[in-house]
Amino acid sequence: MNKETIKCPFCFKESTHGVRICTGCHSTIEYGTVSAWFALMIGTILTVIAFFILYISQSFLLTVIIFFALAISTRLYIRKKFAHRAIFTHQH
Repeated sequence: MNKETIKCPFCFKESTHGVRICTGCHSTIEYGTVSAWFALMIGTILTVIAFFILYISQSFLLTVIIFFALAISTRLYIRKKFAHRAIFTHQH
C-alpha cells in the first residue's frame, strides 16, 4: 500500500496526504486550489472565446450556453488536474 505524504514548508513535518491541518505547526492545508492569477487567466480566456462565438454566431443564447459549458468542464478538469496540490497557510 502506497501512503502519500506531504511536507509542510513552515515546520518541515511530514503528514499523510489528506489531512487538513499540519500536525507540527497547525498550518491550514487546502487541496486542489489554484492561484488567483491562474483563475483570472482562465476566466479571461473563456470570456474571449465567448465573445468570439458571439461574433461568429450572432446568438446570445448559444454564446451563454457554450460559455457555461466551457466554464463547468474547465473547472472539472482543473480540479482533477490539481487534486494533489497542497497549499499551506500558516497561522500567526
